[in-house]
Amino acid sequence: PTLGRIMDVLLSIATPLQVEENPLNVNDVLQHIFTFYTPERENLRIEMDLNEDIPRVCASRDALQTAFLNLVMNADQAMPSGGSITIRTERHGKN
Repeated sequence: PTLGRIMDVLLSIATPLQVEENPLNVNDVLQHIFTFYTPERENLRIEMDLNEDIPRVCASRDALQTAFLNLVMNADQAMPSGGSITIRTERHGKN
């Protein structure tokens, strides 16, 4: 990633987290993250496989965004030769 993208990510993480928990759609949180984070390398793809039939979760949007972004950035750094990151949401059980 370019320095500007890294700064955007760091600033989004560095701002104080709002810990207010509300019912959230995890897919919306994931899609929001990728409006500003895309890999700079041509040899790295991020694919999204989001199940539209998942229940809402009661959580802090900021905390989820930070956690998901950290996971993707770590996966990106762990693959210096490139590859593919698949982000998938699934529904298990009846709730």
